[in-house]
Amino acid sequence: MNSTKVCLQMLNGFVVWGVIKSKEVIYSTPSHVTYGIYIFRKDQAICVSNSLYLLMAYNELEMDTEYAGYEIDFNSIRKGLDEYTQKIRVLNKGNTAYVEVFYYANIVVDEKGNCSITRKQLCESFKNYDDYYNRLMHSMLMLKENACDKNRNKQYGVVSTISRGYDASCCAVVGRKMGATTACTFAPCGKHKDDCGDDIARKLGYTNIVIRGHDAYKNNENYLEAEVVCTGELGSEISMASFYDVFKGNIVLTGERGDSIWDRNAVNVNNTFCFDSRDASLGSSERRLWVDYISCPLPLFGATAWPSIKKVSNSDEMKKWSLLNDYDRPIPRRVVEECGIPREAFGMKKQGAGFSYSYD
Repeated sequence: MNSTKVCLQMLNGFVVWGVIKSKEVIYSTPSHVTYGIYIFRKDQAICVSNSLYLLMAYNELEMDTEYAGYEIDFNSIRKGLDEYTQKIRVLNKGNTAYVEVFYYANIVVDEKGNCSITRKQLCESFKNYDDYYNRLMHSMLMLKENACDKNRNKQYGVVSTISRGYDASCCAVVGRKMGATTACTFAPCGKHKDDCGDDIARKLGYTNIVIRGHDAYKNNENYLEAEVVCTGELGSEISMASFYDVFKGNIVLTGERGDSIWDRNAVNVNNTFCFDSRDASLGSSERRLWVDYISCPLPLFGATAWPSIKKVSNSDEMKKWSLLNDYDRPIPRRVVEECGIPREAFGMKKQGAGFSYSYD
């Protein structure tokens, strides 16, 4: 089973979710779209990896420096599972070749090297807030249990991000319930002048609060900028590099896509991960492997049931936690307020403190 042997070699030192059966190998992408799984087919072999650049190095592939469409191709996942660019152009000994990328899918390679791809099952619709919250917490606690399993070669802890916005505050609440004691927040300066979440973290019981400047990553001497930009997404998450030493060896909870999934006023609601956004949130897709942490974009839990999440957000039971303005996310507000954080402490105004080389 030569193709399977190649697949197993690609696993060395990297995490790919998969199951090895007697006559097939099953690879599974995350249940979100901030990174996927890549395939390169060559002769009778199929190489599979969750790192595009590991896959390319293994097969001696190169990017085509005369091709100007990489950013568009990578960011096409913003259009959702039905419309993204599945084939990434590369060079194989000077000739044009393609690496395939798959999101929200299971990939099966059998003993003859045949490869089949099926989409993961859509999430069942959420009935109400309790249904959403209970299923979210159950999944997060199961994730923590899996990551800490003594049978693993390495166990992972939990770290949360925290700010004065809706999304990171909600992450911090869930993180504490998962046993996290470390939270990371940006110092109150520049774009983050009013966004430091250290006081919220203390009220939630975090004992190790790491506060750093949003541009602390600039102190690196290892061309970190290139390692982040190489995803084709132009560095929207490079500020988070300030905390990579803290993230190492942990599940890291982030509020990625909370501005869409949890927004009571969201438009273009769908079940295919299609978002009205200028970036695809791929900034850490390679770097997380090199640093060694598990990225967990909390709002994307159950994202294929987004229509039902919006319905919950606009339900009568959530009116108590709705501000009835343009910056209104009742679900995370309820999660955070019910943990004792006063209303005025978070989610009062949109900070817009993100960064991307493409528009900053």
